[in-house]
Amino acid sequence: MRKTLIIAVLLVTALLVLGACAPAPTPEPSSTPAPTEDLAAELQSRITALEEELSAKEATIDALQQEIQEKQNKIEQLERALEKPPEPVHIPAPPSEKAANIQITYIFYDGLVTRVESDEYVEITNLGDQPQDLGDWVLKDISDGQPSFTFPSHILAPGESIRVYTNEYHPEWGGFSFECSQAIWSNSEPDIAALYDSQGEEVSRKSY
Repeated sequence: MRKTLIIAVLLVTALLVLGACAPAPTPEPSSTPAPTEDLAAELQSRITALEEELSAKEATIDALQQEIQEKQNKIEQLERALEKPPEPVHIPAPPSEKAANIQITYIFYDGLVTRVESDEYVEITNLGDQPQDLGDWVLKDISDGQPSFTFPSHILAPGESIRVYTNEYHPEWGGFSFECSQAIWSNSEPDIAALYDSQGEEVSRKSY
């Protein structure tokens, strides 16, 4: 009897041990259905819309950056303009009183030499009471723009006159000549002769 009871206890203990070591039941897979094709299409549509919105914002940012850069360039240009000193305005000085006394007093425009009229001349007189050096002074036919004659150094005394001939030399009148092979001063339409000092300022002009 006791032997039988012991065997029964051992059997029960073995069953309990086997029950504790048995593997846990595998959970059944979730019954949640996979996304449908319509849901996938909707998600893709939203992604595309977001990408387009992002692209539009990036384009706006690029445009704003370009506008900012252009404004910065204009600001820099204005700053440089403010830093640059203004260019001085050149106001020609009036000829000195001494230079103003040197005047064209006569133009002999109708020469006696046939065709070339080489004996034409322009007479210049010092009407002041001070001598004047005519070095680098220029006599020019400004009606035609040419020719022009540049004086060498020559002291024109008070009351003295000199002549610049078209193509002749007369030492008694200074010995000056345009050395032009044809007539300079028109006989039909009056020309204008102008005299400039060594600074390029006009001192006198005369027509006929």
